[in-house]
Amino acid sequence: MRVIIRDDDINFFTNPKLVNKIYGNCFENGVKICFGVTPLQYAIGGKLRKDIPENIPNKNFDISKNKDLCKLLKNLSLEGNEICMHGINHKIGEENIFENAGIENKFNEGINIIKKACKFKVKTYIAPFNVISDLGINFLNRKKINIACSFDNHYKDYFFPLKQFYFRNVIKNNGSKIFLSDECLFGFSLSKYKNPKICYEYAKKKFNLFYRLNKPFIIINHHWDFFDDYFMIKYWNDFISWILTKKNVQFTTFRDFA
Repeated sequence: MRVIIRDDDINFFTNPKLVNKIYGNCFENGVKICFGVTPLQYAIGGKLRKDIPENIPNKNFDISKNKDLCKLLKNLSLEGNEICMHGINHKIGEENIFENAGIENKFNEGINIIKKACKFKVKTYIAPFNVISDLGINFLNRKKINIACSFDNHYKDYFFPLKQFYFRNVIKNNGSKIFLSDECLFGFSLSKYKNPKICYEYAKKKFNLFYRLNKPFIIINHHWDFFDDYFMIKYWNDFISWILTKKNVQFTTFRDFA
């Protein structure tokens, strides 16, 4: 059985110390993480995103300006972790970006920022808000870039039906792959239960469902949603340690998924 962990919303505002705090146990045990990097994060703070300060200019913030974070990401990529692209600026409405004119130049700008800042060639696109249209899928397929989104891939006026793939959650797509995740299992804003211990018990049940069928298991995290909380981080680490006791489990990345 193969397991992939993706952490979304790595951006200019991300504190590298928090990343190490949450994933230190993973790094020590050779567990690889797929980090979803937003190269030009738009300032959308407040209730929607707790990682972005309020009362700052409404503009894009270049991740390359956070030198300590980029240094960490570069080092982690050298250890086998994957740097993915998580939108361009993650602005509200970016799920429609592939319908916009000039997408080629904007997309390449984001790719090049990550390449320069993290010394990593992006091979996976994590869709903002877990939503992507058929136009987006075709665009990324032409570039041979993998896609990560969710089963409930629907928004506004279009619906690309993926719920049918619940236990076939890695779809070959003409040279690349589409990876389908379910729900956030840990976190105070985005998980179903929000209580750290209940998140842990629910995550084990969810894992066992895929483990019994020997199907890939894809975990979504948002580092900022852990709120630097001792118990949420503790139970997350307990969950990883519990998986590591299982037989025939391999942690991998989107890029290295065979």
